[in-house]
Amino acid sequence: MPERDRNRQDEEMQHYAELAQRHPPQSRERQLALTKLVEAIAGSGKLSRPRQGEFIAVYEEIYAEALSLLWLFVCENIDRYDSGRGSVMTWVNYLLDKRFIIEGIKTVVGKKGDRLLSTAEVELIPQPEPQPSPSQVLQQYIEEDREGLFQSTHLKNRPDVNFKQIALARLAGIKWKTISVDLNVTVSTLSSFYQRSLKQLSAPLQMLFIDE
Repeated sequence: MPERDRNRQDEEMQHYAELAQRHPPQSRERQLALTKLVEAIAGSGKLSRPRQGEFIAVYEEIYAEALSLLWLFVCENIDRYDSGRGSVMTWVNYLLDKRFIIEGIKTVVGKKGDRLLSTAEVELIPQPEPQPSPSQVLQQYIEEDREGLFQSTHLKNRPDVNFKQIALARLAGIKWKTISVDLNVTVSTLSSFYQRSLKQLSAPLQMLFIDE
């Protein structure tokens, strides 16, 4: 999809979200705006499909349940969306990835409790994992860069020197002097670019810490 069309989609979704927020709960105007918002999100082609390689036999059922819970949450909690912290899709995909796909798994797998799970299904049940540290969450978020924001933010006339690679290097503990030599850019230039980029990208980075 052309960049212009993607931007138009984002603007449309933000318009409906903010329109819904301007009207009181249960009002006809809010309900209409929310309906348009959900339709725009569902038809955008931007919804993530987290953990797609797991529970293959029942994944579509899990995903449908997750979306159902997501739509309900969006409609009941649209006032919690803050356009200053990121796009509607950033908010929605964060909720889907970190919350509702897990709820979908619990609901669907729980329904299967009246029969024995197949060996394949048992093998696909993920083992409990320790909660990642904030730095690990941040590193994963920057690595995935689903909207391409971090890689597209680059030094003027140097698209090969972008925020994503610098941030990941810093998170890995690599010193500025080493990064400077690797990229053939002075430390002062790199540091200045990095600080400007942090301010520019503060909204999407703050989405990591959204209050669920």
